[in-house]
Amino acid sequence: MTDAVPVDAVHGLLTLLRAQGVGDDLMAWLEPLIEPATAARVMRRFKLDVSVDLSPDAAPRMSLNDTGEPGAFRARVEAAAPHLGLPAPWLAAFFALSAPGDGQTTLGLKLGAPRRATLYFEELTEHSDPDGCRAGVRAMLGLPPGGDGPGLLGAVGVDVEAGATVALKEYRVVDLDEDVLDLAPALRAWADSVPTHARTGRRRAILADRIDPAGGLLGRKLLWMTEARTPAEATTTWRQASDLVRGAGVPVGPNLARALRLARGWRWSASCFPYPDLVSLDVGPDGAPRRAILYVSVK
Repeated sequence: MTDAVPVDAVHGLLTLLRAQGVGDDLMAWLEPLIEPATAARVMRRFKLDVSVDLSPDAAPRMSLNDTGEPGAFRARVEAAAPHLGLPAPWLAAFFALSAPGDGQTTLGLKLGAPRRATLYFEELTEHSDPDGCRAGVRAMLGLPPGGDGPGLLGAVGVDVEAGATVALKEYRVVDLDEDVLDLAPALRAWADSVPTHARTGRRRAILADRIDPAGGLLGRKLLWMTEARTPAEATTTWRQASDLVRGAGVPVGPNLARALRLARGWRWSASCFPYPDLVSLDVGPDGAPRRAILYVSVK
């Protein structure tokens, strides 16, 4: 199996954005940023997702990374910077912290009001200097380098709204059966409900903290890494993800049904399928559950 999928499959995934109210005005600059033909070429390596917020007041979300095109990706982000609310000097300083192709660079977008852009350095377990990269990002917010935590440092990112840096994000890859995690009751219940993968025998997740520029905790997520790799595993994962979300104690709006309709109605081929790569529960600084999110991609 190659890394490529049909270009129509990428456009099919993007219908999840249109279903959430993203109109032609936004798609006019989003599609050149995404470059569906380029995304299709390496899509099986998790190039693009539509992150479906399941709360009733959800804003459309998506993320795109530099897989297969580290230099060109950064150039497209720079060209789209006015739409993203990213000041050119700030963006240049961020990119200077890590060379193209060292780890992975990712852009996340929350297309509500206010619009939020998040830039990440991901795959830090493969980075030449993960601690230095993290320290550099934290320094942009005036924060100290930071200490250790459970599992492995996986990613670090920065939220920007209207040119202002509003939060730091840090992600650690953890094993729910091996790592000792200090979780609020809602996240502990979520972790306990994550199923064991039939093929790997593991329950892997990502623990994410969102931190304000003063160092205070704004929120936390626990993202189940589904590790679905085949159509059969994807079918099972959709069912497991739905059960997990419905048992989480958070309000669920129409986006869950939209995502499930996409999965049921997929038409390109049995070897190219949509799947939830990650399923997360987001809690506030007090540990109270706020929202569940499906990160839907194509393989």
